[in-house]
Amino acid sequence: MKRLWAASLCALSVSSVTSMVAAEPAACHDVRFADVDWSDIAATTGLASTVLEGLGYKPTKKIASVPITFAGVKSKQIDVFLGYWSPTMDPMIDPFKKAGQVNVLPTPNLTGAKYTLAVPDYAYQAGIKSFADIAKNYDKLGGKIYGIEPGNDGNALIKKMIDTNQYGLGKFKLVESSEAGNAGRGEPRDPRQEADRVPRLGAASDERADEDSSRRTRRRPGRPRHA
Repeated sequence: MKRLWAASLCALSVSSVTSMVAAEPAACHDVRFADVDWSDIAATTGLASTVLEGLGYKPTKKIASVPITFAGVKSKQIDVFLGYWSPTMDPMIDPFKKAGQVNVLPTPNLTGAKYTLAVPDYAYQAGIKSFADIAKNYDKLGGKIYGIEPGNDGNALIKKMIDTNQYGLGKFKLVESSEAGNAGRGEPRDPRQEADRVPRLGAASDERADEDSSRRTRRRPGRPRHA
């Protein structure tokens, strides 16, 4: 799994930006970032914005879903998106790339990350340690797998697993949620109630429902483990 920079033709290479600022069109001085409200994208966008501010640019940030973000890059309403995860988002961005409407910078800002489902530590300790264990715990999980925001590629991957009954998940229901929602879902309100709490499967943000591939897991409160 690698995360790449998706950018419009106005996007800038930070390494060469100092000499370019004065010669660029005024419109390129305002750099518009997209943020899909994931904590890692907030961090990378914040860092990039700080660097650009120091170089004389005026960065701004817009919160949007992944499909709206790519459409915004296409329509030149967004200049830079630092959360393009390859290969899972490739089907969403390929039409824009083929039409020359979106450029992907060649060097990823993160490689080799894991992208998968996750459960809270207490659920892991209770026996949900692989994808094969999910269906065995249908009742305890309430028959639900929590994804993230609507329109995300990870949700589509989970739904495909359910539709094809992969790992015996055909009876499960996908519940679209959010990173913040899953973080709260993974942490018992009172540790003393942990034994009585019904475990639920919390999907890591940008989840890739593929046990055998190298994908990213984002850490959660309560030390969640990936299935």
